[in-house]
Amino acid sequence: MLGRVTVSRLSAIVAVALCLALPGCGGGRPGSVPLDAATLAKQPWASIVAQARGTSVVWRMWRGDPAINSYVDDWVAPRVRNLYGVEVRAVEGQGAELVNALVTEREATGVRPGTASLVWINGDTFAQMRRENLLAGPWTDHLPNTHLVDTASPIISRDFEQDPAGFESPWGMVQFALIYDPARTPDPPRSIEMLAQPSLKRALSIFQAPPSALS
Repeated sequence: MLGRVTVSRLSAIVAVALCLALPGCGGGRPGSVPLDAATLAKQPWASIVAQARGTSVVWRMWRGDPAINSYVDDWVAPRVRNLYGVEVRAVEGQGAELVNALVTEREATGVRPGTASLVWINGDTFAQMRRENLLAGPWTDHLPNTHLVDTASPIISRDFEQDPAGFESPWGMVQFALIYDPARTPDPPRSIEMLAQPSLKRALSIFQAPPSALS
């Protein structure tokens, strides 16, 4: 029988965030004048929900995992449609390719809103998008559930060694799971410090299940 230990602090390596990209809503109501994120953030949440009804959202994200795709397409999108009247359309987009596409789109459209409403990105891409001024905000402090987020946690307060500054909201977290044989390892490591012990480093075998990536 195998045992399992979860080392939660390693979750920072693969934490992902939900971000608002480019002013306005990419697939918004025809003929409407989109408001930027900072302006929207000053309005009551009920007003924001009312204005969103009947609009659509283009969500740029990595589409390489069938399980994640099914979760977004078959669970998230239908519920957002039924509860708020908003159509969510998830499309491929990640890393440098996404950043370059958004830069090109901004240069081509000028001040008009782009076709991306939201992006699901990692810390590296977040840093690149901040440098290119591709993210709207700040806005996260005005979300109704912000008080449920542990903003004092180093996993939340820093992303790729920079302050998110209200330009991204945590979306999900993946934990590092250590599977061990209790017969051979009766006292498994339960912290980063224990995992870093030289004796354990020599004994551990690490396998990364594709297509996962620690980035």
